Amino acid sequence: MAGDTEQLLKALERMEEKITTKINNNIDQKFDCLQKELQDMKILSEDQEKRMSLIEKQLREKNLLFFGISEGEKSYEELENKIVETINKNMEIDCSYRDIEIVHRVGKKDTGKIRPVKVTFVRLGTKIKILKCKKGFESLNIYVKHDYPQKVLEIRKNLQEQVKKEREQGNQAILRYDKLIVTKRNEKPLTNSRSNFVQKRPLNITPPNTKHTEENRNEHNTFTETQHNKKNKTMSYGIRHFMQNKNTESMTPDNQ
Repeated sequence: MAGDTEQLLKALERMEEKITTKINNNIDQKFDCLQKELQDMKILSEDQEKRMSLIEKQLREKNLLFFGISEGEKSYEELENKIVETINKNMEIDCSYRDIEIVHRVGKKDTGKIRPVKVTFVRLGTKIKILKCKKGFESLNIYVKHDYPQKVLEIRKNLQEQVKKEREQGNQAILRYDKLIVTKRNEKPLTNSRSNFVQKRPLNITPPNTKHTEENRNEHNTFTETQHNKKNKTMSYGIRHFMQNKNTESMTPDNQ
């Protein structure tokens, strides 16, 4: 009886180990599946976030923020008139109401604080022209800036310290949207690898002498004419040979 009991206990232990192993394997498989799904969701979320950022960038591409435009307008038309008149008076740019899609104040109204004006232009070219001539506003304490999303503004703010350090070292550093672009002081611009092998003729160098070109053309014509003469000579020789053979046959005794 004692031996049977020991065998039964061992059998139970083996069954317990098998069950435990199977349960653990199932848990591991489910965990791997969940981990893979989580990773796929993370990739999808990052992709959607990039797309949303790109869409937001495109929506703000034609926007400008005007700081320092005095408040007091009572209607949308008055605010629009302020923007158009400010641009036309202080810049060498012709801006009409047709060039503006929408204007509005940004933020909550607060006494003693002038809210910026966001302007959306119909064409990107109008925005670029204004940015090139924005120094015309400095005497009026009016400043023009890009309309960046809040996330990009935070990134640019954090990069300002790095920009300062790079410029102190003599390097050129600029912020382009949410990226820092640095050109080292002793860094030479990259050249095209093909430039070492392909050289274009400068404009101040005349083309090859036409005399040589004419001589080459004459040589080519002489060679072609010689080839034709050889060909005609061969054909003439073949015809003469054929006629001689024909005459010889006609003079044989059989034909007489």
